[in-house]
Amino acid sequence: MNIINENILWFIGLVFSFLILWIRIRFSIYQDKIAILREASREFSKTIHNELKDIYPIPAKWPEGTGIDVYLKKKFPVLQSAVNKFAGYLPKKEKREFLNAWRFYRLGKEGRDIDEQYYGQYQGFTITTVINGKIITEVTDGKANLKHNIDTLLSYAKYK
Repeated sequence: MNIINENILWFIGLVFSFLILWIRIRFSIYQDKIAILREASREFSKTIHNELKDIYPIPAKWPEGTGIDVYLKKKFPVLQSAVNKFAGYLPKKEKREFLNAWRFYRLGKEGRDIDEQYYGQYQGFTITTVINGKIITEVTDGKANLKHNIDTLLSYAKYK
């Protein structure tokens, strides 16, 4: 104890130096993680835009009738691969939310876990029901649904 008391300034300097070194190492690790996440975000966003360029963000070449189902099923393997790869870089909580958004994209709100894909939510249709003698018509906009769901997925690629 006498050695520390006699060399208190030296001891404080040593502790301070180790503290600064530790902070610099932690900051460097953080910067590396952010750089990797930025690159993964750019890659994911690029894949989504390349694969869906005909229908997102502007549905310029939207397939007629039920063709959107066939179109999206063709794109599924590449998109699934991009989602799996990108999800691996996200923090745990964001990863869970992102994978839920992916599930919603490919199955809709009525989707079953046993299904791989269901794109009825993008086909757009009109539902007419009669409740208590009143006719209620509900029109779904498949293009708007797709845009919303893709926007939600891309919101996780915010680390650009």
